[in-house]
Amino acid sequence: MLENQKQKNLIIVNPIVEVREANGSLYEEEKLQELLRMFFKKYAGHSTLYIIDDCSATKELTKKKDMLSELAFSGRHAEQSVWVISQRYNSVLKDLREQTKWLCMFYTKDRDSFDNCLRENDVIPTLEERQRIKEELKKKKHRKLILKTDQPTDYWLLN
Repeated sequence: MLENQKQKNLIIVNPIVEVREANGSLYEEEKLQELLRMFFKKYAGHSTLYIIDDCSATKELTKKKDMLSELAFSGRHAEQSVWVISQRYNSVLKDLREQTKWLCMFYTKDRDSFDNCLRENDVIPTLEERQRIKEELKKKKHRKLILKTDQPTDYWLLN
């Protein structure tokens, strides 16, 4: 019976982890892209979730279209999904932001990130409602705003 169940995979990538060796650094942007490409090919057709932690930590992941963009665009055809974690919405590659289906936001002092996120995703209809939600997020540390950007759009403010 277990043979019929599809394998599920979880791949967590933290691009800021850097290991220094006698002959140099183990972390290189090209190696990260190669690693993502290898996992993408290996797990194509198997339910796989990639969690990219602290996406804003490396400029290469925020500026350059590469394997991360391919995962966002083509991953669903290979049963692969991407979650990106970042402290700043604006530092996530625009290609990834444009493919967003769901978004979770906490209060941030980075006004531009918050405003850009709500403007780009256009889920909350009025400026007054956006401002009210921003104030609510500010009041409670772990309160979060969930945006569903797929049609039909929706949003929830959760404690």
